[in-house]
Amino acid sequence: MAGTAYDIAARKLAEQAARESEAVLRAVTENTPDWLFLLDTQLRVRFVNRQFGPYRCEDVLGRSLLELMPEAHRPNLEELYRGALATGQPARFELRLPTSDGSQSHHEHRVMPTIDSGAARFLTIAVTDVTERKRAEAALRKRLEREIIEIANREQQRIGSDLHDGLGQELTGIALMLRGIVGQLRKEGSATRLDVEDVIGLVNNAIESTRALARGLSPVSAERGGLGTAIQALAARASERYGVHVDFHAHLAEPLPLSDTAATHVYRIVQEALTNVIRHSRATEVAIRLETARGGLHLRIDDNGCGLARLPPDAAGGLGLRIMRYRAQMLGGDLVIESAASGGASVRCSCPLDSAVLAERHQPSCR
Repeated sequence: MAGTAYDIAARKLAEQAARESEAVLRAVTENTPDWLFLLDTQLRVRFVNRQFGPYRCEDVLGRSLLELMPEAHRPNLEELYRGALATGQPARFELRLPTSDGSQSHHEHRVMPTIDSGAARFLTIAVTDVTERKRAEAALRKRLEREIIEIANREQQRIGSDLHDGLGQELTGIALMLRGIVGQLRKEGSATRLDVEDVIGLVNNAIESTRALARGLSPVSAERGGLGTAIQALAARASERYGVHVDFHAHLAEPLPLSDTAATHVYRIVQEALTNVIRHSRATEVAIRLETARGGLHLRIDDNGCGLARLPPDAAGGLGLRIMRYRAQMLGGDLVIESAASGGASVRCSCPLDSAVLAERHQPSCR
C-alpha cells in the first residue's frame, strides 16, 4: 500500500513538474512574433506557443501539423519535414498563403531537428510572418528600378541634346565653311572643287546620322511636333523596315497638356510594344490608337499575331514588359496586356493627364 501511494505521489509530482515546465516554456514563447511547434516523428503537434490562425492551442495538440496547412502545400511540407527527420539537417521553406482581402501573406518555415542517440526524435518548427518584409523589399526594388529608368531617360535626353546642339551644329558649321571653299575653287576653276564637294556630301551624311541618333535618344519634342508626330514616325519606320503594316490614329487635345518627359514614357511604351510584336508575335498588322478623353490619355495597341499564350517565357514576362508597366506607373496610370478574343494581343495604357504633368514637375532638369 505504501509503495502504491508513493508511486501515485511521484507521478503527481512529475505531472506537476511537467505542467510547470510547459507553463514556463509557454510564458517564454507566447510573446515571440513566431509560431513555434514541436512535432514528433509522426508530425503530430506536441507543443504550440499560441493560437495558429483560427486554431486554438488545445485544438492543435495531437493533430498533424500538415492538417492545418493549405492542401496544395502539404506534399512539399511533408517532404521537407520528413527529410529533416531522416537527415537530421535543418531546412527552410517559404509559404505563400491567400488572405481574406485577396492578397498573399508570406511565411517562412524553419525546421530544426532535435537529435537524440544519433536520430532525430522531434522537430521544432518556427513559422515567421515575413509579409511586411517582402512588401518592403518589393517596394524598394520597384523604387530602385524606377529610379534607374528615370536616370536613363535623363541621360538619353542629355546626350540627345548634346548631339543635336553640339556635334550637329559643329558639323553644320564645317559644311558651311566647305561650301565657301567650293565657291572660291569654282571661281579659280580648280578641279579640287569636286573632291571638296564629295567631302561636303560625307559631312551632310554625318549630320543626318547625328540627327537620327539625337531623335532616337530624345524622340519626343514639342519643337518637332510632339508625341503624335513622334509615334507616327515610329510607325512609318516599323512598316518600312519590317514589312508590318502599322496603322496609327491620334485624337489629341491641342495643345497636349503633357510634358516632353512624360510624353517620352508614352512613346517608349509604344516602341517596346512594337518591338515585342515584331520579334515574337508574327503579326502582319498593328493598330495604334492614342486619344485624350475624360481627363486622361488613352493608348491602345492591337495586333493580329499569335497572342500571349504562345509567346516565349522571356517575352511574356521579361524586362521589357516590366519596364512598360513601370513607365505607366510613373505616369500615374496602369498597363493591361492580354490576348484578344479574335487572336493577337492587346496593350492598353491609360493615365490621368494631371498626374503625367505632375510627374514632370518633379523631374530634375535634363539640360
